[in-house]
Amino acid sequence: MNRQNFSTSSFAVRLSMLIGTMLPKKTGYALADLAAKLIARRKEMALVQTVMANQWVIHGGKLSMEELERITLKVIQHAGYCNIDLYKYIRAPEKLKAQVLDTPETRKIIRQSQEARKGCILVTPHVSNFDLALMALAYRGLKAQVLTYNHPTSGYELHNKIREKSGLAITPINQTSLRKAIKLLKNGGTVITGVDRPTEIPEKCELTFFNRPTNWLPTGHIRLAKATGAVIVVGATQMNPDGKYQTLFSDPLSVQPYSDPEEEIQRNCETILRVIEEAISQRPDQWLMYYPIWPETIPVVRSLQR
Repeated sequence: MNRQNFSTSSFAVRLSMLIGTMLPKKTGYALADLAAKLIARRKEMALVQTVMANQWVIHGGKLSMEELERITLKVIQHAGYCNIDLYKYIRAPEKLKAQVLDTPETRKIIRQSQEARKGCILVTPHVSNFDLALMALAYRGLKAQVLTYNHPTSGYELHNKIREKSGLAITPINQTSLRKAIKLLKNGGTVITGVDRPTEIPEKCELTFFNRPTNWLPTGHIRLAKATGAVIVVGATQMNPDGKYQTLFSDPLSVQPYSDPEEEIQRNCETILRVIEEAISQRPDQWLMYYPIWPETIPVVRSLQR
Protein backbone atom coordinates (compact mmCIF):
# COMPACT_ATOMS: atom_id res chain seq x y z
CA MET A 1 0.00 0.00 0.00
CA ASN A 2 1.49 3.38 -0.97
CA ARG A 3 1.45 6.43 1.28
CA GLN A 4 -1.46 8.08 -0.53
CA ASN A 5 -3.63 4.96 -0.32
CA PHE A 6 -2.67 4.52 3.33
CA SER A 7 -3.67 8.10 4.18
CA THR A 8 -7.18 7.52 2.79
CA SER A 9 -7.66 4.02 4.20
CA SER A 10 -10.16 3.14 6.92
CA PHE A 11 -7.22 2.21 9.19
CA ALA A 12 -5.74 5.71 8.80
CA VAL A 13 -9.13 7.31 9.55
CA ARG A 14 -9.58 5.17 12.68
CA LEU A 15 -6.02 5.95 13.78
CA SER A 16 -6.67 9.68 13.29
CA MET A 17 -9.84 9.40 15.38
CA LEU A 18 -7.90 7.65 18.13
CA ILE A 19 -5.16 10.28 18.15
CA GLY A 20 -7.66 13.14 18.04
CA THR A 21 -9.74 11.69 20.88
CA MET A 22 -6.91 10.71 23.22
CA LEU A 23 -4.42 13.55 22.83
CA PRO A 24 -4.89 17.10 24.13
CA LYS A 25 -5.45 19.54 21.27
CA LYS A 26 -2.12 21.28 21.85
CA THR A 27 -0.25 17.98 21.68
CA GLY A 28 -2.19 16.97 18.57
CA TYR A 29 -1.23 20.23 16.85
CA ALA A 30 2.43 19.71 17.79
CA LEU A 31 2.28 16.22 16.29
CA ALA A 32 0.67 17.68 13.14
CA ASP A 33 3.52 20.20 12.89
CA LEU A 34 6.13 17.45 13.11
CA ALA A 35 4.35 15.30 10.53
CA ALA A 36 3.98 18.27 8.17
CA LYS A 37 7.70 19.03 8.33
CA LEU A 38 8.57 15.41 7.54
CA ILE A 39 6.14 15.32 4.61
CA ALA A 40 7.09 18.72 3.17
CA ARG A 41 10.76 17.70 3.01
CA ARG A 42 9.90 14.90 0.60
CA LYS A 43 9.70 17.07 -2.49
CA GLU A 44 9.54 14.00 -4.75
CA MET A 45 6.13 13.04 -3.28
CA ALA A 46 3.19 13.58 -5.63
CA LEU A 47 1.20 15.28 -2.85
CA VAL A 48 3.97 17.81 -2.14
CA GLN A 49 4.57 18.55 -5.83
CA THR A 50 0.85 19.00 -6.42
CA VAL A 51 0.42 21.43 -3.53
CA MET A 52 3.45 23.35 -4.79
CA ALA A 53 2.11 23.51 -8.34
CA ASN A 54 -1.36 24.65 -7.26
CA GLN A 55 0.10 27.30 -4.95
CA TRP A 56 2.52 28.47 -7.65
CA VAL A 57 -0.44 29.17 -9.96
CA ILE A 58 -2.65 30.95 -7.44
CA HIS A 59 0.28 33.23 -6.55
CA GLY A 60 0.67 34.21 -10.20
CA GLY A 61 3.78 32.10 -10.82
CA LYS A 62 5.83 34.65 -8.86
CA LEU A 63 6.92 32.68 -5.79
CA SER A 64 10.56 31.76 -5.34
CA MET A 65 11.34 28.17 -4.38
CA GLU A 66 11.96 29.28 -0.80
CA GLU A 67 8.57 30.99 -0.64
CA LEU A 68 6.90 28.02 -2.33
CA GLU A 69 8.40 25.59 0.18
CA ARG A 70 7.27 27.81 3.06
CA ILE A 71 3.63 28.06 1.97
CA THR A 72 3.50 24.35 1.07
CA LEU A 73 4.57 23.55 4.63
CA LYS A 74 1.84 25.85 5.96
CA VAL A 75 -0.78 24.10 3.80
CA ILE A 76 0.23 20.67 5.09
CA GLN A 77 0.36 21.95 8.67
CA HIS A 78 -3.12 23.42 8.35
CA ALA A 79 -4.43 20.15 6.96
CA GLY A 80 -3.07 18.45 10.08
CA TYR A 81 -4.79 20.95 12.38
CA CYS A 82 -8.08 20.39 10.53
CA ASN A 83 -7.77 16.62 10.91
CA ILE A 84 -7.00 16.91 14.62
CA ASP A 85 -10.05 19.12 15.18
CA LEU A 86 -12.34 17.03 12.98
CA TYR A 87 -11.50 13.71 14.56
CA LYS A 88 -11.36 15.10 18.08
CA TYR A 89 -14.97 16.25 17.90
CA ILE A 90 -16.48 14.05 15.20
CA ARG A 91 -18.36 11.94 17.76
CA ALA A 92 -19.20 14.83 20.10
CA PRO A 93 -21.83 16.96 18.32
CA GLU A 94 -22.08 19.74 20.92
CA LYS A 95 -18.30 20.19 21.09
CA LEU A 96 -18.09 20.02 17.31
CA LYS A 97 -20.68 22.77 16.92
CA ALA A 98 -18.74 24.93 19.39
CA GLN A 99 -15.75 24.95 17.02
CA VAL A 100 -17.75 26.68 14.26
CA LEU A 101 -19.18 30.19 14.62
CA ASP A 102 -22.96 30.43 14.56
CA THR A 103 -23.63 33.56 12.48
CA PRO A 104 -26.74 35.21 11.01
CA GLU A 105 -25.61 34.03 7.55
CA THR A 106 -25.29 30.47 8.80
CA ARG A 107 -28.73 30.55 10.37
CA LYS A 108 -30.18 31.94 7.12
CA ILE A 109 -28.77 29.04 5.06
CA ILE A 110 -30.14 26.53 7.58
CA ARG A 111 -33.57 28.18 7.63
CA GLN A 112 -33.77 28.24 3.84
CA SER A 113 -32.93 24.53 3.65
CA GLN A 114 -35.72 23.76 6.12
CA GLU A 115 -38.33 25.95 4.41
CA ALA A 116 -37.52 24.46 0.98
CA ARG A 117 -39.04 27.35 -0.96
CA LYS A 118 -36.28 27.69 -3.56
CA GLY A 119 -33.80 25.10 -4.72
CA CYS A 120 -30.25 25.92 -3.65
CA ILE A 121 -26.92 24.40 -4.68
CA LEU A 122 -24.34 25.14 -1.99
CA VAL A 123 -20.89 24.84 -3.58
CA THR A 124 -17.76 24.63 -1.48
CA PRO A 125 -14.05 24.98 -2.21
CA HIS A 126 -11.63 22.80 -0.26
CA VAL A 127 -10.59 25.61 2.06
CA SER A 128 -9.81 24.82 5.71
CA ASN A 129 -12.05 22.50 7.72
CA PHE A 130 -15.02 22.51 5.34
CA ASP A 131 -15.97 19.02 6.51
CA LEU A 132 -16.23 19.97 10.18
CA ALA A 133 -18.15 23.14 9.27
CA LEU A 134 -20.58 21.13 7.15
CA MET A 135 -21.28 18.74 10.01
CA ALA A 136 -21.81 21.68 12.36
CA LEU A 137 -24.40 23.08 9.94
CA ALA A 138 -26.14 19.72 9.84
CA TYR A 139 -26.22 19.37 13.62
CA ARG A 140 -27.77 22.85 13.76
CA GLY A 141 -30.54 21.78 11.41
CA LEU A 142 -29.31 22.00 7.81
CA LYS A 143 -31.27 19.67 5.52
CA ALA A 144 -29.27 18.74 2.45
CA GLN A 145 -28.05 16.08 0.05
CA VAL A 146 -24.29 15.99 -0.40
CA LEU A 147 -22.85 14.90 -3.75
CA THR A 148 -19.45 13.33 -3.11
CA TYR A 149 -16.61 11.68 -5.03
CA ASN A 150 -17.98 8.64 -6.86
CA HIS A 151 -15.06 6.27 -6.19
CA PRO A 152 -14.47 6.61 -2.44
CA THR A 153 -11.61 4.77 -0.72
CA SER A 154 -12.31 2.67 2.38
CA GLY A 155 -11.38 5.67 4.51
CA TYR A 156 -13.78 7.98 2.67
CA GLU A 157 -16.54 5.38 2.98
CA LEU A 158 -16.04 5.25 6.74
CA HIS A 159 -15.92 9.04 6.87
CA ASN A 160 -19.15 9.28 4.88
CA LYS A 161 -20.91 6.94 7.34
CA ILE A 162 -19.87 9.21 10.20
CA ARG A 163 -21.01 12.28 8.26
CA GLU A 164 -24.44 10.72 7.84
CA LYS A 165 -24.90 10.62 11.61
CA SER A 166 -25.13 14.41 11.51
CA GLY A 167 -28.25 14.08 9.36
CA LEU A 168 -26.73 14.73 5.93
CA ALA A 169 -27.68 12.53 2.98
CA ILE A 170 -24.29 11.48 1.59
CA THR A 171 -24.52 10.30 -2.03
CA PRO A 172 -21.53 9.54 -4.29
CA ILE A 173 -22.15 11.04 -7.73
CA ASN A 174 -23.90 8.66 -10.14
CA GLN A 175 -27.06 8.64 -12.22
CA THR A 176 -29.25 7.67 -9.25
CA SER A 177 -27.90 10.37 -6.93
CA LEU A 178 -28.16 13.00 -9.68
CA ARG A 179 -31.82 12.13 -10.30
CA LYS A 180 -32.41 12.44 -6.57
CA ALA A 181 -30.65 15.83 -6.54
CA ILE A 182 -32.74 17.12 -9.44
CA LYS A 183 -35.96 16.09 -7.72
CA LEU A 184 -34.84 17.64 -4.42
CA LEU A 185 -33.86 20.94 -6.06
CA LYS A 186 -37.12 21.17 -8.00
CA ASN A 187 -38.92 20.74 -4.67
CA GLY A 188 -36.97 23.60 -3.11
CA GLY A 189 -34.32 21.55 -1.32
CA THR A 190 -30.58 22.05 -0.87
CA VAL A 191 -27.76 20.12 -2.54
CA ILE A 192 -24.09 20.49 -1.58
CA THR A 193 -21.07 19.73 -3.76
CA GLY A 194 -17.40 20.65 -4.14
CA VAL A 195 -16.29 22.60 -7.21
CA ASP A 196 -12.49 22.76 -7.07
CA ARG A 197 -11.53 19.07 -7.05
CA PRO A 198 -10.36 17.99 -10.52
CA THR A 199 -12.49 15.56 -12.50
CA GLU A 200 -11.21 12.08 -13.39
CA ILE A 201 -11.22 12.86 -17.11
CA PRO A 202 -10.85 16.30 -18.69
CA GLU A 203 -14.00 18.28 -19.39
CA LYS A 204 -14.82 19.58 -22.88
CA CYS A 205 -15.37 22.99 -21.35
CA GLU A 206 -12.14 24.91 -20.76
CA LEU A 207 -12.35 27.25 -17.78
CA THR A 208 -10.10 30.04 -16.60
CA PHE A 209 -9.16 29.71 -12.92
CA PHE A 210 -6.64 32.12 -11.40
CA ASN A 211 -5.93 33.47 -14.89
CA ARG A 212 -4.87 30.05 -16.19
CA PRO A 213 -6.94 27.71 -18.41
CA THR A 214 -7.88 24.23 -17.24
CA ASN A 215 -10.08 21.41 -18.50
CA TRP A 216 -10.10 19.61 -15.16
CA LEU A 217 -12.76 21.44 -13.14
CA PRO A 218 -16.36 20.19 -12.83
CA THR A 219 -19.30 21.91 -14.49
CA GLY A 220 -22.11 19.76 -13.09
CA HIS A 221 -23.29 22.34 -10.56
CA ILE A 222 -24.16 24.74 -13.39
CA ARG A 223 -25.94 22.01 -15.33
CA LEU A 224 -27.94 21.11 -12.21
CA ALA A 225 -28.89 24.73 -11.62
CA LYS A 226 -29.87 25.17 -15.26
CA ALA A 227 -32.04 22.03 -15.20
CA THR A 228 -33.84 22.90 -11.96
CA GLY A 229 -33.88 26.70 -11.70
CA ALA A 230 -31.95 26.49 -8.43
CA VAL A 231 -29.71 29.30 -7.24
CA ILE A 232 -26.05 28.74 -6.39
CA VAL A 233 -24.44 29.89 -3.15
CA VAL A 234 -20.71 29.64 -2.46
CA GLY A 235 -19.84 28.66 1.11
CA ALA A 236 -16.16 28.94 2.05
CA THR A 237 -14.81 27.96 5.46
CA GLN A 238 -11.75 29.49 7.10
CA MET A 239 -9.93 29.17 10.41
CA ASN A 240 -9.81 32.48 12.27
CA PRO A 241 -6.80 33.59 14.35
CA ASP A 242 -8.53 32.37 17.54
CA GLY A 243 -8.66 28.82 16.16
CA LYS A 244 -12.41 28.81 15.55
CA TYR A 245 -13.87 28.13 12.12
CA GLN A 246 -16.27 30.33 10.18
CA THR A 247 -18.15 29.76 6.93
CA LEU A 248 -18.73 32.79 4.71
CA PHE A 249 -21.53 32.69 2.14
CA SER A 250 -21.95 34.53 -1.15
CA ASP A 251 -25.20 36.07 -2.31
CA PRO A 252 -27.39 33.67 -4.32
CA LEU A 253 -26.32 33.48 -7.96
CA SER A 254 -28.62 32.47 -10.81
CA VAL A 255 -27.57 30.91 -14.11
CA GLN A 256 -27.41 33.63 -16.74
CA PRO A 257 -28.70 32.64 -20.22
CA TYR A 258 -26.57 32.72 -23.39
CA SER A 259 -27.51 31.77 -26.93
CA ASP A 260 -24.67 29.25 -27.10
CA PRO A 261 -25.23 26.38 -24.58
CA GLU A 262 -21.51 25.69 -24.12
CA GLU A 263 -20.75 29.37 -23.62
CA GLU A 264 -23.54 29.45 -21.06
CA ILE A 265 -21.88 26.66 -19.07
CA GLN A 266 -18.43 28.23 -19.35
CA ARG A 267 -19.40 31.77 -18.41
CA ASN A 268 -21.57 30.74 -15.48
CA CYS A 269 -18.89 28.37 -14.19
CA GLU A 270 -16.36 31.17 -14.34
CA THR A 271 -18.70 33.49 -12.43
CA ILE A 272 -18.66 30.96 -9.59
CA LEU A 273 -14.89 30.51 -9.93
CA ARG A 274 -14.33 34.24 -9.45
CA VAL A 275 -16.04 33.95 -6.05
CA ILE A 276 -14.00 30.83 -5.26
CA GLU A 277 -10.79 32.66 -6.20
CA GLU A 278 -11.57 35.43 -3.75
CA ALA A 279 -12.21 32.93 -0.95
CA ILE A 280 -8.97 31.05 -1.63
CA SER A 281 -6.95 34.26 -1.96
CA GLN A 282 -8.05 35.35 1.53
CA ARG A 283 -6.49 32.20 3.02
CA PRO A 284 -4.15 30.66 0.40
CA ASP A 285 -2.32 28.60 3.03
CA GLN A 286 -5.67 27.02 4.00
CA TRP A 287 -6.49 25.76 0.48
CA LEU A 288 -6.26 21.99 0.93
CA MET A 289 -6.15 20.83 -2.68
CA TYR A 290 -3.97 17.77 -3.21
CA TYR A 291 -4.96 17.07 -6.82
CA PRO A 292 -3.43 18.91 -9.80
CA ILE A 293 -5.78 21.41 -11.39
CA TRP A 294 -3.07 22.47 -13.84
CA PRO A 295 -1.03 19.25 -14.40
CA GLU A 296 1.24 20.99 -16.90
CA THR A 297 2.69 23.16 -14.12
CA ILE A 298 4.17 20.27 -12.12
CA PRO A 299 7.25 20.01 -14.41
CA VAL A 300 7.66 23.79 -14.07
CA VAL A 301 7.78 23.49 -10.28
CA ARG A 302 10.22 20.58 -10.54
CA SER A 303 12.52 22.75 -12.64
CA LEU A 304 12.52 25.39 -9.90
CA GLN A 305 13.87 22.81 -7.45
CA ARG A 306 17.07 22.30 -9.44
